[in-house]
Amino acid sequence: MGFLNQNKYKLLIAVTIISIMFFLAKRLHVNDNFYNRMFEDRKNEHYSGIIEKKYIDNEEHNIPQLKLKDTILSMETEFWNKLSVGDSIVKIKGEDYISVFSNKKLKIVLDYSKYFNELSGKKINKPSIFYPNQQGLINDFDSIFTNDQKDELSQMLLDYNIKSKNKIIIASLDSIPTDINFQVYAEDLGRRWKIEQNNQGRTILIVFSKRNRKVALTKTNAVVNLSEDNIKSIVSKEILPDFKRDNYYLGIKKGILGIMNKWN
Repeated sequence: MGFLNQNKYKLLIAVTIISIMFFLAKRLHVNDNFYNRMFEDRKNEHYSGIIEKKYIDNEEHNIPQLKLKDTILSMETEFWNKLSVGDSIVKIKGEDYISVFSNKKLKIVLDYSKYFNELSGKKINKPSIFYPNQQGLINDFDSIFTNDQKDELSQMLLDYNIKSKNKIIIASLDSIPTDINFQVYAEDLGRRWKIEQNNQGRTILIVFSKRNRKVALTKTNAVVNLSEDNIKSIVSKEILPDFKRDNYYLGIKKGILGIMNKWN
């Protein structure tokens, strides 16, 4: 009797093991079918590929990028570190998500419009960055200054420009994407405003953002008698102390006066 019970017990264990193996095999089969259906059906996919390289494009504003076989994809930084070289990426036509596979297993599903930038064949597409149009010497896009403060600063800059032929331009911004280098953005803004071509090129642009808590000074090549050390000193000693106290008007005014004193 004990022998029979022992055999029944062994049989039960064997049946249980076979059931578990069948279940796992079925799961693996489903996973493989799901992967193959998504990755190999060339009619339905928008694009697919294996990540060959992950890198930061320093020449393009420190944008994280993924290199597939025939596509370069730039994306937000939040999930970039979770993707690995060798992972497979699939984008289905008409769907607003990207599926990422690792060893044919679904690794993560990401919102395409939220975390990635639009692809166009082999083109590298940069994130959309807003560059406002210049409005004058004072470009208060973030409404930092009162009307009286803007009038006072504008008159200071205008008088200085007439007297010295040197031009100082101020721009306050609401914010820019945090993964964009603020100094690079300021230089790009200056190029878009063509500060190198105006005023015989003798122009300094001060850009700051209250929300980003950043400030950058950029100067044209014609500004030869104001060194980078002078600029760093003006930012650290004249502008930043008042910025840290949220007194942006006073910080900018002191910065302007500091530039005027050192820029002959």
